[in-house]
Amino acid sequence: RCRKFPALTHCCTIDYFRPWPADALISVAGRFLADADLGADEVRENLAHHMAYVHKCVSQQAALYSAQERRPTYTTPKSFLELVSTYKSQLAKARGSVDAQMQRLEQGLVKLHSSASQVAEMGIQLREEQVVVEQKKGETDGLLVQVGQESAIADEQAQVAEAEERQVAKIQSEVAAFEAQCAADLAAAEPAIKKAEAALEVLDKKALTELKSLANPPKDVVAVCQAVMYLTAKPKTNLKKLDSSWNGVRKAMGSVEAYLSMLQAFDRDSIPPENKEMVRRYTGPPDRPDPTFNGDVMKSKSVAAAGLCDWVCNMVTYHDMYIVIEPKRNLLAEAQTKMDDANRKLASVREHVSALEERKTVLQEQLVLATEEKNRLLDAAQRTAKRLDLAERLVNGLKDENERWGSQVELLKEHKALLVGNIMVAASFIAYIGPFNEAFRRRLVVEQWVPDVLSRDIPMTTYENGKALDPVSILADAAQVAQWKLEGLPSDRLSIENGAIISACARWPLLIDPQLQGVAWIKRHEESNGLAVTQLSHRAYIEHVRRAMEDGTAVLIENVAETLDAVLEPVLARATMRKGRKTVICVGEREVDVLTAPGGGVGGGSGGVGVDVPLFRLYLQTKLSTPHFSPEIQAQTTLINFSVTAAGLQDQLLAVVVNRERPELEEARAIMAVQQNNFTVNLKELEDDLLFRLANAEGDVLADEVLIESLEATKVTVREVEVKAAEAQLTAAEIDKARETFRPVATRASLIYFLIDSLSAISPMYQFSLGLYNAVFHRALDLVEAGAEEHAETEDAEEGSDKEDTGSVGGKSANSGKAGRAGEGDGGEDGPARIAKLVDSVTYTTFTFVTRGLFERHRLIYAAKLAMDALRSTGDLSADDVDLLVRPSKVTDQQNLLGQWLSDAAWESCMYLAEAKPSVYASLPQDMDGSWKRWKEGIESEQP
Repeated sequence: RCRKFPALTHCCTIDYFRPWPADALISVAGRFLADADLGADEVRENLAHHMAYVHKCVSQQAALYSAQERRPTYTTPKSFLELVSTYKSQLAKARGSVDAQMQRLEQGLVKLHSSASQVAEMGIQLREEQVVVEQKKGETDGLLVQVGQESAIADEQAQVAEAEERQVAKIQSEVAAFEAQCAADLAAAEPAIKKAEAALEVLDKKALTELKSLANPPKDVVAVCQAVMYLTAKPKTNLKKLDSSWNGVRKAMGSVEAYLSMLQAFDRDSIPPENKEMVRRYTGPPDRPDPTFNGDVMKSKSVAAAGLCDWVCNMVTYHDMYIVIEPKRNLLAEAQTKMDDANRKLASVREHVSALEERKTVLQEQLVLATEEKNRLLDAAQRTAKRLDLAERLVNGLKDENERWGSQVELLKEHKALLVGNIMVAASFIAYIGPFNEAFRRRLVVEQWVPDVLSRDIPMTTYENGKALDPVSILADAAQVAQWKLEGLPSDRLSIENGAIISACARWPLLIDPQLQGVAWIKRHEESNGLAVTQLSHRAYIEHVRRAMEDGTAVLIENVAETLDAVLEPVLARATMRKGRKTVICVGEREVDVLTAPGGGVGGGSGGVGVDVPLFRLYLQTKLSTPHFSPEIQAQTTLINFSVTAAGLQDQLLAVVVNRERPELEEARAIMAVQQNNFTVNLKELEDDLLFRLANAEGDVLADEVLIESLEATKVTVREVEVKAAEAQLTAAEIDKARETFRPVATRASLIYFLIDSLSAISPMYQFSLGLYNAVFHRALDLVEAGAEEHAETEDAEEGSDKEDTGSVGGKSANSGKAGRAGEGDGGEDGPARIAKLVDSVTYTTFTFVTRGLFERHRLIYAAKLAMDALRSTGDLSADDVDLLVRPSKVTDQQNLLGQWLSDAAWESCMYLAEAKPSVYASLPQDMDGSWKRWKEGIESEQP
């Protein structure tokens, strides 16, 4: 039947959730806590019951909070599951942190104790080493004298060797030059030999046989053969009687092979002069060779003759050069003999010097060994002295830390045993407390959660003075809080709690931040992580989200409405998937790779499973002051109320007033606040660094002088910072005392803002932003500073009928504002008078500004509420008086004496007022009865 009406399923939202019964909550909690290391089973059972109690308390307070503050808050089963998951993860994280701190402290203590125990031993060792060092010094000095004497003799002989070396070097250079010249001359004759050999290579048995077989060869061929015969003739041969005819030539050739071998083996260096002279008759003189006696000319007549012709010419040419080179060779041989003699003499001198040098080297080596041994012993003694000095410096310098770290180890052991209950309160704080204001948070934590934990005997930290456990101290230390303040987080209690929740929550934080204080802090807090800021109205906002998930950065989505884009559903639900080694999430139609980092175990005990933690961070923010988010959104996100508090706004407005009145005071306070936060952060970093270096030092700590010096420098810096921090606290106290003079102005301004902000309960159209109110507040201060009477009169004229409508309250404010501004500029008014003028100016300026935008019927309500709140803030009006005025009781047993014109309800209220306040209103009924005409006129008047 439902399918016939699609709108019932498509356009309707089920906004009613039946709560889980307590037994179901206890059962679920017990099941998820089964694998957690919680000690006794009784503690586990009590924790399950406490978790169910926390869920029930939050549900009750959420209904009350929604009724009083008109801010709907839901608790769903997923919220309860998130509580259990948060408890297990925070417990594992806290235990790991405590174990790491204890390990570092214990390692540091072990090294300090070891250093202290070595001090006495090193003192004895140092004295023994010093005796050995003195003995070794005497031996080394004697050896040093002997080495000096031997070195003088060796140096003298070395000078002699140097003189011989110079003389030999001179001879070597001369011989080398002469040898190079001979080599050049031989190189010039070498081509002739090669040409002669090449000419013989042309000859073969066939060519010579052909030449020999010629019966009547040409004359030139015969001349060539005759030249060969004369050239190859044996020494002392009578060349004139030599048969040089063709037959004689043929006979000389004899065997062709033997003839060719004779030519190849011819001694070219020993040609007799008379043979060469006979050959010159055929070849011509060297400077005018016969052009016909040439191999090229002979080729046309006989190839063999051409080869023999070239051989003869080249042999003669070579011998001409040889007879010039031979004397030089003889001179070169003599020079080399002389050089050999000089080298032998030099070798002898060198051998003697070498022996001396070897002796010198042996002595020097002995000296080096003795010196090294002495230095080794001296270094050992120095190292021992230095180690002793470093040990004393380390032990004495970290004496305070030794005691403090020892006590801290014991405190950490106690703290670890109490983590079960402490983390329970902190996990409940993270999971549920975010949407509530300061009063409801205190009610839940102090009045309900902590007492219930104690009543169930769950281990938890308690204080002797009755102070309740502070969840912020568990989630963040003082250094983290100081760093948040440096980043712009307001210093009021609610904002610090919100910062702790944002830093620890597993679900993405959704900030209710109409004054944009939380957004300003988030932007500075995540600035180093590449924060991307966008809005759902931006066209490419989803690309910012995808890119941040891929890069592991943060993204802030500002100004969200009461509903969120469905595309963000997987992101809010953290619906990640594993694909191989990648972690992906489906955003829209795309699967996005999520950059992750290895995470620790999730769970309280050994059952923890290692998971990859996404580096991506998502922040959501809405400007709506009272948004109504659906239970699904509140279950998927950590809703955090970042609305400005009275204390926070008061501090901000006080800073504005002091900056106007005493700018040097406010500047000093701002600087001092930054310094104090920096001191806190620096102290924590320095102490952690000191312990980290000592605990993680490898090897012998006393041998690491750099480590000891850095520890000393760190210790000195810590002391300086502590002194400066103490001085800064005193200075800050003096500055705060001076600033408190202007506290009434800030108190009145803060009171007025929250009164203005509550006007939306009368009509939703009455919406005033904090930025606009700040502008009006500055204007009010300007009016006092300017003392502009004309400006005030102009403003009065602009109000016109507004003053008439507001009655005496408006008139009184106007008069007081004028009086304050008129007295400005004298420079002689005292402090209280100045404060009164500022308070009056702020009250009047804001009153005229706000009433201008109110309906006529609402102006009197605002004026009355402003007057009552102002009187209550100064103590002139009690809460009982206000309750009596707003919700008066009645006396019904008295007859109405003025029943003709006064209602019974009004008469009964007058009677109760006379009984409740007899000191003031005891005669009120009698006066009304006796002067009834005057009272009637006043009551029936249009402006009573």
